[in-house]
Amino acid sequence: MPGMTDYKVILFDVDDTLIHVYPPVHETFIRAYRHLGLGIDEAKLKEAYEAAIEFYWQEGLKYREEDESLLWIRFNETILHHLGFEGDVRDYAEEAMRFFEENSSHRVFPDVEPTLTALRSQGLTLGAITGRIHSTRPILERFGLMKYFDFYFAAGEVGLRKPEAAFYERALRLARVKASEALLVGNDLTDVEGARSVGITPVLIDRQNQFASADCIRLTDLRQLLSFLGGKR
Repeated sequence: MPGMTDYKVILFDVDDTLIHVYPPVHETFIRAYRHLGLGIDEAKLKEAYEAAIEFYWQEGLKYREEDESLLWIRFNETILHHLGFEGDVRDYAEEAMRFFEENSSHRVFPDVEPTLTALRSQGLTLGAITGRIHSTRPILERFGLMKYFDFYFAAGEVGLRKPEAAFYERALRLARVKASEALLVGNDLTDVEGARSVGITPVLIDRQNQFASADCIRLTDLRQLLSFLGGKR
């Protein structure tokens, strides 16, 4: 951590830091497959979901933004195959995707706007950076959050993947600051790892108290960031 250096830039991860899917993704997948009449082993669903996430990163960059629906169909096919369903599961995957779209939505955490408003009033530069392949800008715009940010980019837009150092270095170039002048607020240890790899100070937002032993600045409410900065500026 820098000594008395003032932080000039605050970088924010997007998913599960600023916005989240409700109901939780895992819960909605279970409901979707039950809706389809598929008997699934819920204990294996987490493993299947992780396999689908790996597919998302390995293959997702091949899908243009207008083909995003096809990517999510393939995502569901990957889950179903790892759950033991063989052969052509395309119809099930399409229906599961539709169920997900109709029965879940994005929401903004209640501590986000008060924090962003206060940070802007202090003259800080704010950036939103997401590890998603396709842009979440439309979601942020729908909730009126883009007005707080000086820049934004998604990993897939620039051909990068978290926690690659180049992902975070790009943010520093856009912000025009040294790493020691920036904080990165994220919701998991990948964010911590990526920030530290380039010398950015990581801040872990841990609303569910899952990472109590994390060796970094840890907040359970985003508004606590204001108190932290108040002691540093």
